[in-house]
Amino acid sequence: MQLKTSLFNPVLFRKNLTRFWPIWTIYGLLWFLMIPAELLSRFQSYYQDQGLTTEETRRHISAFILRSAAQNGIILAFGFGCIAALAVFSYLYQHRSAVAMHSFPLRRECLFFTSYLSGLAFLIFPLAVVFLSAAAVELAFGALNVSTLLVWFTAQVGYVLFFYSFAVFCAMFTGNLFALPIFYGILSVLVPGLHLLLDNAFSQFIYGYESSASRMQGLSVLCSPPLALLTNVDVVERELEDGAVLVYMSGWNLIILYAVVGLILAGAALAVYRRRQVETAGDVVSVALVRPVFKYGVAVCAALLGSTMLFDAFFDSNSPYSAGIMLVLMLLCGGVGYFVAQMLLEKSFRVFGRHWPGFAVLSAVLAALVCAAYFDPLQVVAPIPAARQVESVSILNVNTYPDSARNRIDIEDPALIAGILDLHHTVVAQRTETQEKLRTAGRSSSYLTETSGLPHVEDEESYYFRLQYKLANGGVLTRGYTILVSQAELANPDSPAARLEKILNDCDRSGDFMEGYTVEQVFQAEVNLKNETTGEWEDVTLDQAEARILCQAALDDWKEGILGRVWLICSQDYQESTYAHNIGFSVSWRDERGESHTTSLWVTPLTTSERTIAALEELGVLNKDRPLLTVWERRLAGQE
Repeated sequence: MQLKTSLFNPVLFRKNLTRFWPIWTIYGLLWFLMIPAELLSRFQSYYQDQGLTTEETRRHISAFILRSAAQNGIILAFGFGCIAALAVFSYLYQHRSAVAMHSFPLRRECLFFTSYLSGLAFLIFPLAVVFLSAAAVELAFGALNVSTLLVWFTAQVGYVLFFYSFAVFCAMFTGNLFALPIFYGILSVLVPGLHLLLDNAFSQFIYGYESSASRMQGLSVLCSPPLALLTNVDVVERELEDGAVLVYMSGWNLIILYAVVGLILAGAALAVYRRRQVETAGDVVSVALVRPVFKYGVAVCAALLGSTMLFDAFFDSNSPYSAGIMLVLMLLCGGVGYFVAQMLLEKSFRVFGRHWPGFAVLSAVLAALVCAAYFDPLQVVAPIPAARQVESVSILNVNTYPDSARNRIDIEDPALIAGILDLHHTVVAQRTETQEKLRTAGRSSSYLTETSGLPHVEDEESYYFRLQYKLANGGVLTRGYTILVSQAELANPDSPAARLEKILNDCDRSGDFMEGYTVEQVFQAEVNLKNETTGEWEDVTLDQAEARILCQAALDDWKEGILGRVWLICSQDYQESTYAHNIGFSVSWRDERGESHTTSLWVTPLTTSERTIAALEELGVLNKDRPLLTVWERRLAGQE
């Protein structure tokens, strides 16, 4: 008789189903409450009461079910995938159970496939029951939508196939019950986590460094399935030309990709399981080849995370010794991580006698990393892009005076981009001088000086801004700098402060406060003034015709450069040149669908805004009882 090799044992399969019934029961119950029970409730309390047509009801149902697949399904598959793998392969984590299971007359392939299919059944059978239950509810109310349920079911199977297989793969590398969920969780976000740790570490000692190009960020997220799926899988509702609304789920390329990767991981897990030693039950890492990876991985993560936290808490990134301090902290934290990992591997505290050569190797790698990033001979970490590489630039954290200035300015004009690149070169070239000025600069935050009682004038202040380049290759490069802004710095046209202030005002000149709108869309204006006779503040409202006259005058002043001026600090020039009153214009427009929208646009007049002031006087907004006050006059009068 020919001997046949079995790859499946039904007795073990049934034992797993009955032994771990709480897992698939709770999993199925959660889905039952989220879809069939919720559908029943919606039919009874909403869909029928609203008088929706059958087609409208099906559209609402489709959106509801697909949103469950796009959000809740990913989270549930991620959590229960690990729980199922932990249950069916739990015999690997105790020496007695591991020896007992492998003493049965079953090949390892049979043990693996039976256990693997058992855990997969925990997660797929409840989905099938929920599918049938939801279809029954829809059929009972005459709104059966099998296609949407099939989409939901297919997506859930794809999630489950990957996350469960990934958890099984992780289970093969450890013999510790508590290590599996930790490994599973860390490996799920390891690549973007390392990317974030490196960015944070580099930002402590590399001048201006904030983050690497967005293409690297995108690749790192792709290596984190939970983040990639949660980010890219979504429900889209699109209106067609005939008025019908199409509801579908995006991100299927990732779902299919990860499902295929899941099958590959399952095969890799089998290959590891066939060579796994039974004696490794109880070990944190059960595969000898992976033990050095675990040890040095823990050490590097500890070095990056620990050094960043300690540097943030106790040191200044403007210090000229920041790179050296960061290296010392990395060696200290990396050493702690290295020897703690070794203790976990050997299950002993006596690890300090013979593992110093390995720590020396780790120290050399960390030192090389810091030196390469700090000196950056290939201009990889903190480059200033060439003009031909830049499509657009955004200036972020633009906190200027008056407060109506924008916090983000997007620039595509080549001339302005050239000016920003010149500013960037200037900031980097004057790094040492700027950092020394920042360490010795004084600060003041009061509006009134104690000696004279006059409004406070900022003589010098630190100013932080960010430059975000959109590159021609699709990447995004972000850098942030802190510079000193003072009257002396602003008087020097070659200083970073003077260059930045000029660029900000040149950017405002390239557009206007009504950009994207027209004067004909203005239907109302409002000016807040104080009545000197009554002492009360009044909101003076102008009708449509008056508002358009005032808006046109403000636009003319803006285009001439006598309106829209911004300052980096609260200087005396700013306070004496700017009125402490804003003019608000209400704008109305219709979109492509004919729906009406309104918004408010604000502008702050200057003492040089001749047309705007003249229009306010002609319209009767200004008079002897309601004058315009500059910021200086208002603070001097104690009104602010």
